[in-house]
Amino acid sequence: MKTGLAFLAVAMCVCATLPAAANSLDVNAAAALGGSVGTACGGSPCGLEVVMTDENNAYVQSDHPNQEPFARIAFRIDPNDVTLPERGNGTPGRFRVMVFYREQGNNPRQHLFVTLKRNLADTGYRMAILQRDDTNSFNFVGEFFLGNNDNLIEIEWDQANDQVTVSRNGTQRAQATVELSTWNVDRVRWGAIDQIDTGVSGSIYLDTYSSTR
Repeated sequence: MKTGLAFLAVAMCVCATLPAAANSLDVNAAAALGGSVGTACGGSPCGLEVVMTDENNAYVQSDHPNQEPFARIAFRIDPNDVTLPERGNGTPGRFRVMVFYREQGNNPRQHLFVTLKRNLADTGYRMAILQRDDTNSFNFVGEFFLGNNDNLIEIEWDQANDQVTVSRNGTQRAQATVELSTWNVDRVRWGAIDQIDTGVSGSIYLDTYSSTR
């Protein structure tokens, strides 16, 4: 039987571990997305705004997973007005919005990466997912367009069946079979995490993070 724990963005912020950085996190009513509940922001629901001004990290972290062989993570994202300059040769700007970790002593290992991208030519946002396998190679799970509005993203990570599945707004968008037997889920980071391109500006909205095992 799978049991679950759910955390709103505002709850995750309370226990956030943030590097010293100019980028910042703000809990406010403007960032509240469709699934948001509660009235913590002046009588309105709250969401999490990730304000981007440079290439430094700004994220919240959940250590509630504990060597999980199965994890279903869901969250809402609105790219809002974030600008991601191209990195040259038409390569879209990008940064990671979610990373899964496995604990390994004092050296946690990253293994699943969810990346937000944007093309300047057509201003289209995209989301790409990579998963590290047992040989430490990275496998492309999939990539899909992301509307510049409220998107519900669901990631099902299944170690026993070596499978990663990603859905957007209830429709499966990507799936891959990857050798996962040496990986589990011990930590999740959510926000702006690594590979942040120079010249990034603006903000994204995140809300209603939930984790089920």
